[in-house]
Amino acid sequence: MLLDERQAQLCRQAAKMLDASKDRCRSQEWELASLELRHAMNILAAITGQQDVGEAVLRKIFSEFCVGK
Repeated sequence: MLLDERQAQLCRQAAKMLDASKDRCRSQEWELASLELRHAMNILAAITGQQDVGEAVLRKIFSEFCVGK
């Protein structure tokens, strides 16, 4: 898949947010991890022109992985 420079930059930004979220999960900072995950999802959605991906995706992630329970 070929990316233009804008898409490549968005992917790099999302990767940074995902790394930050992973670090927050390791230190059990669940709310901050969820904010960084939301930011990463919104950055990736910008590549395809989608709007805010919303609460549904975060609920699915957190319910299936028992994060914060």
